[in-house]
Amino acid sequence: VEAFEKAVCTRSALTPEGLIHTPRRAAEASDARDGLAKAIYNNLFDWIVNRLNDSIKPRDDQIFRFIGVLDIYGFEVLQTNSFEQMCINFANERLQQHFNKYIFKEEEQAARQEHINFSAVTFEDNQKTLDLFESEQPPGMFALLDERL
Repeated sequence: VEAFEKAVCTRSALTPEGLIHTPRRAAEASDARDGLAKAIYNNLFDWIVNRLNDSIKPRDDQIFRFIGVLDIYGFEVLQTNSFEQMCINFANERLQQHFNKYIFKEEEQAARQEHINFSAVTFEDNQKTLDLFESEQPPGMFALLDERL
């Protein structure tokens, strides 16, 4: 705990006279703490992604399986993904669900209540994708990240 506090609350510099430790201002210490948290989450995210990739990798005669996440620009196939990209993808999936709910589901319900003829729009419900991120049981990506910390 003391080493962590020293690393976050002080800045170290090697000078000709030796190692000098200077206290950080509160905002600098907060930035250092946040940077460390981001690095921990990013490394944990990479570890989970590697474990997921290993678990869905085809074995012998199995077909290739994948998890596709839709973002604003379409499906992405990346060799490496970052924690930030996962958060962006999650936000996009949430926005897509919000859009689907309010544009398709609620408009359809309003049309029925008003006895208006309409053609139902079929769309893919992305709740299962959102569950991969945020479900508690079985644990989703965010729960796994929190658990590992």
